Amino acid sequence: MFCRKSRNILAAIAILRRKRYTKYRLINIKWGVFNTNQESRTKMLGRHLHVKITRPVNTYSHQLGRAYGANYADLEGLRGFHSDVRGAYVVGIDRPLRTFDGQCIAVLRRVDGSKILILAPITQKLIEHEIREQINFAEGKEPYTLECKYECSCGAVVFHTSPESGVKYLLIKNRRSTHCGFPKGHMEAGEDTETTAIREVREETGIKIKLLPGFRETNIYDIQSWVQKKVIFFLAQALTTDVKRQQEEIDACYWLSFEEAMRSLHFEKDKRVLRNARLYLRSHGVSA
Repeated sequence: MFCRKSRNILAAIAILRRKRYTKYRLINIKWGVFNTNQESRTKMLGRHLHVKITRPVNTYSHQLGRAYGANYADLEGLRGFHSDVRGAYVVGIDRPLRTFDGQCIAVLRRVDGSKILILAPITQKLIEHEIREQINFAEGKEPYTLECKYECSCGAVVFHTSPESGVKYLLIKNRRSTHCGFPKGHMEAGEDTETTAIREVREETGIKIKLLPGFRETNIYDIQSWVQKKVIFFLAQALTTDVKRQQEEIDACYWLSFEEAMRSLHFEKDKRVLRNARLYLRSHGVSA
C-alpha cells in the first residue's frame, strides 16, 4: 500500500514538473527568444528580436505588383514562433537591411487569423496611424487589426466663465471607465496634437473650443504592463456650453467648479493637470 502511494505521489510530482517546464521554458533561437506559453499578440509587444531580412525595402514583388515599402522578414515555420506568425515588417527605417535588431511595437492580425509582427528601432515609439502608413503598401487591400505597444491620445481641460457661477470645468464619464476625466481620444492620420484635441472634444461633447497658448500637460502610463499610453492635454475655453454628448461612448458630461472637479477625478495625474490649469488661468487674470 505504501509503495503504491509513493509511486502515485512521485508520478504527480513528475507531471507538475513537466507542466512547470512547459510553462516557463524559453526557446532560444537565432531570430529571437519567446516564452512558449506567451504567444498571444499582447505578450509579443515590447519583445526585443533579431531577424534576418528576406525581402529588403525597394525589392520588387511580383505578387504585389510593386516594390516593398518596408523591410520584411519571413518567419513562417521557424522554430520558436507560433504557427500563425507569418513574418515581420521593419518600420521606421527606409534603407535596405540584411538583419535587424529591435522591438516588437505592434502585431497585425489578418482576417484569416494569421499574424505579422511589426518591428522598429527601440528609440521609435510609432503609434497606429504611423505604422499603417508604412505597411499599407502590402496590407491596405484587406482589412486587418493592429494591437500596438504605444498609444497617443489628445484632449483638453475645457472651461467657461460666467458672472453668476465663475469658472466651471468640463468632465466626462466614459462608458468604458468607472471614473470621470477630461475629453480626449486617439490621434488619426494627418492630424497634429492640437487638431486631435479639438476634434475629440467636439465629437464627445458637441462643444466648440479655443485652445489657449502655452499650456500643455503630458501623462504617460502603462496599460496592463505591455502597452504604454501618452496623453497630451491642452487648456481650452469653451465657445459654447450646451453639451451634446456622444451617446455611443459617453455616459454623462458635467460642468463643475474646481473643488467639485477635484473630488470627481480619481487619478492623481489628472488632478495635477487640473491644478496646473487653474494656476495658468490665475496667472493670466482669470479667477479660477
